[in-house]
Amino acid sequence: MKSLALKTDWNEVLRREWGHPLAHESGHALAAILQGISCYGIYWRKGLGVGKFCALSPDPAEFNRKYFVFMAAGSAVELLTYGSYDEDVARSDRVPFERSDEGLAWALSRID
Repeated sequence: MKSLALKTDWNEVLRREWGHPLAHESGHALAAILQGISCYGIYWRKGLGVGKFCALSPDPAEFNRKYFVFMAAGSAVELLTYGSYDEDVARSDRVPFERSDEGLAWALSRID
């Protein structure tokens, strides 16, 4: 007798539920390697009732150009992969740009 269980397309579930966050954090990890920033992988950070994926790298003492590339890479990969990026996922990545004249100048120089 055949199973009555519904067939689940796990690739679709993974893409729909985790695609943006995993692509985003993968962008950070790749940029870290290319910029010479230590990156120890991508992990799941548990929260109260929620959690999120994070690229595990040390916080810099001060932000410079290579860290701005690192911070922007997450949303860039989402844009390249999906044509959009998740504003909520990118929120904490924008903080260094908003707090730094150098980061703001760097970001503005990249706008067409």
